[in-house]
Amino acid sequence: MRRLGLCAAFAAALASAPAASDARATPVEPEDAKRAYVRAVETMRALAGPPYATYRSEWQSTGLGFDFTQDENRIVIDVGVGSTFRRARSYTAAYRGADRTLNFSDAEGERLVGRAHLLEPTWAGAYDILRYGLRGYAPDAVASASPAVVGADVANVTAIAPLNYRVYDAGVRPCAGLGDGRALHLVSRRGVQEHPLTDVVLDPASGRFCSMTFVVKDSGLAGVTGHYTIDFAPFGDYWLVTDGTIDVNVRFFGIAAKHATLHWTIADLATPETLPAATFGQ
Repeated sequence: MRRLGLCAAFAAALASAPAASDARATPVEPEDAKRAYVRAVETMRALAGPPYATYRSEWQSTGLGFDFTQDENRIVIDVGVGSTFRRARSYTAAYRGADRTLNFSDAEGERLVGRAHLLEPTWAGAYDILRYGLRGYAPDAVASASPAVVGADVANVTAIAPLNYRVYDAGVRPCAGLGDGRALHLVSRRGVQEHPLTDVVLDPASGRFCSMTFVVKDSGLAGVTGHYTIDFAPFGDYWLVTDGTIDVNVRFFGIAAKHATLHWTIADLATPETLPAATFGQ
């Protein structure tokens, strides 16, 4: 069995990646593109999340299998080969917004309870990735569950501030079910360790992010290169994650590179006012 901890690999990737460069970047950074990004950040940070959510989380992979494991109060995703790694999984999921705890349970009796911002159905998970990387977490989960609104002072939000990126128009790309959106391409000024966002698509009606893409790049022994994308759409009064894709090339200790793609979707979503405490292990 060969196992590569995905979150750990991503953390190493972000830690060692050089400053990003991209041939698509135009010589002049349009001020309107930066303003659109700032407005989208303000709008997303002001969004309220549901107190609870239930849904079905469907997973498919190609190239390598994957597995979910419990690491104290964290739910961790691994990719690799061996009997424990599968190409398809289905989970019944529950989410509690107050402390951002997840319950992932499958038909075979596996039950995982903990935090995992990679798996969260709300903006709060994406916000943590922007601030702390793919493996890092806020020191106070409750305090960060609904990020504070900072109004026009968005430039002081370290991880997502426009001063940390060059922002360019990138044409028109679809927002699923919402029509064509405005695409923006972001180039980190200081490297992707702290600023991994590379591309966003803005919903034409609300100006919110309907898609966010983060870069993953590492040239070490366990080399990982690729990207992670999440999509958002409206659900009742909320703006929630609908699906996501992790697409990476993995080179493990000199072995020929393997391409792995994990795609998941959220289905049968509901946002009840409450759920039993026992759902989350209490």
